Amino acid sequence: MRRAMTIRSPLRRAGAVLLCGAAALSLAACSSGGDGDTGEADAEIVADSSLPPLQPEMVQKVTTSGVMLDDWVFVTDASFDRPTDGRAVLVDLASKRMLGMLSGGYNQQPLMIAPDGKSLLQLSTYYARGTRGERTDVVTKYEMSDLLPGRETIVPPKTIRVIPMLATAQLTDDGQFAVLSNFTPAQSITVMNAQSGELVGEFASPGCGLVYPIGERRFMVHCSDGGLKIATMSDSGEVTFGKVSVPISPMTDPVSEKPVRISKTSWAFVSHLGAIIEVDASGDVPVVKRSRPLVSEADSAWRPGGIQPAAFDRATNRIYVLMHEGGEWTHKDPGTHVWVYDMTKGEIVQKLDLGQMATSIALTPGPNPRLLTIMFGASDALSIYDLASGSQTGSIDQLGQTLTTIQTRPVAW
Repeated sequence: MRRAMTIRSPLRRAGAVLLCGAAALSLAACSSGGDGDTGEADAEIVADSSLPPLQPEMVQKVTTSGVMLDDWVFVTDASFDRPTDGRAVLVDLASKRMLGMLSGGYNQQPLMIAPDGKSLLQLSTYYARGTRGERTDVVTKYEMSDLLPGRETIVPPKTIRVIPMLATAQLTDDGQFAVLSNFTPAQSITVMNAQSGELVGEFASPGCGLVYPIGERRFMVHCSDGGLKIATMSDSGEVTFGKVSVPISPMTDPVSEKPVRISKTSWAFVSHLGAIIEVDASGDVPVVKRSRPLVSEADSAWRPGGIQPAAFDRATNRIYVLMHEGGEWTHKDPGTHVWVYDMTKGEIVQKLDLGQMATSIALTPGPNPRLLTIMFGASDALSIYDLASGSQTGSIDQLGQTLTTIQTRPVAW
């Protein structure tokens, strides 16, 4: 027996099989007639005039002003549950909408944003067969106006792949060179001319890695014994390393490798137990200018921690540190509060309760800075706080599953 079947739907015949399933009809009814016979069913599709016609979704291209603004923020997603699909999302805090997205390949790392805010470089790793095969590391240039991939430079396939942190790859202060940290586990530095895209070379840095800029042709690297050393670059980008400093903190209280820059030649490191250590790199060898406690005996249960745990406000000379209650070796744990340390007064002047956990914080530039936070793995949102009161003023969600770093418009020192 042949069965006629009428399906009322705005879809065309191509959707008939799906609609059979959605209507909970038996597979036999969809494929043979429904009564066990082998006759072919007739499916007549009748449009439902009460429903509006489906409109095609249009692909849009957004063209921006071409210069990164104070309200623009890049949020990176390392994509830990799908590591070949890392990305960086550009959002506008004013309108609370996404402006664009860059695909960064395996284990998305932070971006190298040009000092003028008109372009950026992205360091990416790809494997020939997705998760295996020949590895290719490439630095791609993007213009801020359209975020389309442009010039590519293949670099040695040695760049460090860790939980993303800003020091893995940096531009020199003048934007002339890109400096990349390598780890195989042998450590070295790769230098690329950011303007021409030409590879300058690879320079051995045994036991020392990561990149902390301290001027147009200088940067520091962090060594395994807790010391620092300065690298000086020639006009062509060749690197010469100086002597390693003494360890900047005791072995009983090591510093995080995620410091915050506080001047053209100075960085502030935060130790696991909560000391703020100011390092001056204006000379030939880095020296500790000052070491002061962030955590008092009364607050000894509190610890700094996170992926991007500190930010600096130049206008007030204050460091913002992400804090949590925890014991020894909890320096990677998320924080629930942000403590504000006044570098001039040498004391904590404010404690902000975030009302939620966070693993990374940042401050927007400009006359009215805002505090921004994200939480790795547990939230897809960028949270926005008023800096004076500490109250949350908004959020932008659906940015990714494993948000790692926040990058705002660069400001020259």
